[in-house]
Amino acid sequence: MEKNILGISPNELELMEYMWDSPSPQTSITLGNYFVKWKNGYLHNLLKCLTEKKFLKISGTQLVGTHYVKLYTPNITKEEYGAQILASLSLDESSIPKIAMAFCKLSTNCKLESIICNMQEMVDDFVKKSNIEDEK
Repeated sequence: MEKNILGISPNELELMEYMWDSPSPQTSITLGNYFVKWKNGYLHNLLKCLTEKKFLKISGTQLVGTHYVKLYTPNITKEEYGAQILASLSLDESSIPKIAMAFCKLSTNCKLESIICNMQEMVDDFVKKSNIEDEK
């Protein structure tokens, strides 16, 4: 089975893409209805592997008919996954602004001012949270 940088198969990544785009937790039944190309046992194996790898978490159960089924939600965001990929390339913090600019160059509708504003808000929130934790 082919693996990507962080040891996730292409099918696991396809399932994660669906989960990241889903607004609510998903059951194996719902996922099976969407991923009809996969047999039920294969889908359950993917869910188990992604849960063990901490990409998915079980966020509860739901009664379907007379059976309870697990509800799955992403345990990491798509952006956190992207950051893990970049971290695996041995990039350091000085690369972050360069990566952001390279990403803007790739995008045809990059609004640099909006990105700078959003990044400043994220940095301010991060600093604020860091200061709160330092005080504890």
